[in-house]
Amino acid sequence: MQNILIVNLVKRDIRISKKSFFTKYILFVVIFISYILLFIHGFKGYKLIDPKNLIYEIFKGTDYIIELDRKSDFPIMWLFINCFIIYSIGDYMYKDIKSNCKYALIRVGRLREVYIAKIIWSMLVIFFYYMSIILITYILGYIFKNDSYEVIDPNYFKIDTISLILIVFLLYFMTTMSFIIIFFVLTLKIKPTFVFLIELFIFLASVFSTNKYFLGQQSLIIRHTPFSSIYKITVSESIIVDLLVIVIFLIVGIIISDKKEIF
Repeated sequence: MQNILIVNLVKRDIRISKKSFFTKYILFVVIFISYILLFIHGFKGYKLIDPKNLIYEIFKGTDYIIELDRKSDFPIMWLFINCFIIYSIGDYMYKDIKSNCKYALIRVGRLREVYIAKIIWSMLVIFFYYMSIILITYILGYIFKNDSYEVIDPNYFKIDTISLILIVFLLYFMTTMSFIIIFFVLTLKIKPTFVFLIELFIFLASVFSTNKYFLGQQSLIIRHTPFSSIYKITVSESIIVDLLVIVIFLIVGIIISDKKEIF
């Protein structure tokens, strides 16, 4: 009975969130594609452009930035990709629970099922989001592929295309899930604007942090093996860190939601 209820709540979230999410998503895709086209234009003709190289360059993030004046190394697109999806999901979650979801809460009687359903819905949205933008990047890399043998980054030769796509997807997906669950749990007690600013600060701080377990570093691809020659964070280490965060905050969220009927 509980499983059926959660499934129905997930279906409800998919139905209600479609218009709001896709409006934001289309705007994001326009900006994302424009950025990639400008990137390609800057290198086409004398640097290698192909699907693998383009995916790596767009999603790699940055190596360790110690000096604040190294502005050119700041991973603006990495920050944009991460923060857009967190903002979109968090904005829908909060607004829905504050308005339409009150009727569902009356029927359900407690917040736990709504909480679990929204986490599942978030997983589906995040899956679609990263699969789609990785696919867009791959297609653009294929369309604008050239015959140059001069690569942008020597890390190009350290991994094959399928492995790179898998690493990018897993690290970005797991990092976003950990931040989304933290977001939802904190909004049970704190206004969502403040929570988003806290998470934005964490992402910004992770760019300058040299602690490989600092939250946010897990989606900085270039800091992982086989790419980094400094701190060598392994993909498995990052996944474990994200899993621990997800499990801990998932449990905390269930405990809090069991004691709270409405926002």
